[in-house]
Amino acid sequence: MIDAHAHLDFDPLSGDIQQVLARAAHQGVRAIVSAGYCPENMDKQVALLSHSVADVHVFIAPGLHPWAVSEHSDRHSLQTRLALLDSKLSALKSTPQFAHVCALGECGLDYYRASSNAERALHREAFLHQLALAREYELPAIIHAVKCHDDLLAILRDNPSPFGFQLHGYSGPESLIRPLQECGAVFSFGTPLTWKGQKKIKRALKDAYTHFPECWMLETDAPDRPVTQTNLEHGEPADLRHVVQSVSEVLDLDEDEVSTLSARNADDFFGLSRRMSRSIC
Repeated sequence: MIDAHAHLDFDPLSGDIQQVLARAAHQGVRAIVSAGYCPENMDKQVALLSHSVADVHVFIAPGLHPWAVSEHSDRHSLQTRLALLDSKLSALKSTPQFAHVCALGECGLDYYRASSNAERALHREAFLHQLALAREYELPAIIHAVKCHDDLLAILRDNPSPFGFQLHGYSGPESLIRPLQECGAVFSFGTPLTWKGQKKIKRALKDAYTHFPECWMLETDAPDRPVTQTNLEHGEPADLRHVVQSVSEVLDLDEDEVSTLSARNADDFFGLSRRMSRSIC
């Protein structure tokens, strides 16, 4: 299994990272994509790469999350933080650790968090800057999108990339699967599938699996979204096993097939096997 989106540098996971990875390995997770929140945390992200348990490989995606944009909602602060992201990425590119940088992000738009036109304009500016960075570094972009689908589609259509876009934690309608996929998007589904109801997400998953079988993958978004089957107050990559179980029921597939298909899609999209061999060489 591959956890296509988590935040290993967040508390409480970062304080217990060896055990978090060990529990993930025990459940059959072999790779984790740890998405970024802000450039100030990049050193902490890179430090994750020094941890290794069994056959669990950690990959990172530096970026500036739209929530982080809203924390300092003025253009001067945004420009300063984007410049810091640029400089840290440039420095990282000259190191062996860059082989484990598999994407740019988490970036995007969150119009629930950003209610004013001015704040939404900052979200768009940060998003466009990071899409350009992703193309420059020949990386896919990991996208957070909430209540912004018209603007998201317009931006992706105007800013195509051969490296693609991961729509993380997809919770939109099935009607958007095709137009987003035509822009180069893939869809990552997570722990909400283990919650009661969630009919919209299940319909979207079925549509992606049926019509675009190479464009879906699975995630935990740990630690933010625990599954219903655990007593933990936070999620972990080990919870991906519960997501696989729920997806097997939705798609009427056995769990091994769900694990294999979703892992292959994530591996292909992020180029994880290629990056592992490059780091070894």
